[in-house]
Amino acid sequence: MARGVIYEDGTPEQIFDDPQKELTKRFIHNLKVLELHIADGKTDFENIDSELDRWSLKNNIPLNVKYRIRLAIEEIGQQMLPRTGILPAHIIAEYSKENGKAVVALSYSGERFDPADTDNRLSYEMLLKSVKDISYSYDADAEIPNTVTVLI
Repeated sequence: MARGVIYEDGTPEQIFDDPQKELTKRFIHNLKVLELHIADGKTDFENIDSELDRWSLKNNIPLNVKYRIRLAIEEIGQQMLPRTGILPAHIIAEYSKENGKAVVALSYSGERFDPADTDNRLSYEMLLKSVKDISYSYDADAEIPNTVTVLI
């Protein structure tokens, strides 16, 4: 929507992969989004690297940003979270070419668990030193109630 009217319509793939109108192109090119759903922890976490690499190459994401996104996903998803009960999980990574900032939101199932309370202090300290901000929220009514958001 733009200026209160539907500016462009189509499937998400049509709009995001091949926008036809100028304002849509500007919007899409300034904010690049990667969404990943994790149903099988071992298999899906192994595939995240290849998806992140494809997305980064396709969208010209700077290497230092890509590596910090990868670090956030690895440290939160594979190191700090308890091994059982977090699936399904969902990752959304957004990169703005306009300001060079990235945000990673990792949402996961299970009991309330803030990674700041992890026993793996080394992973948490590594994460803190490589990001600008980290926050945690819990919504008991949500299907996937835990969310860690990291600003890179």
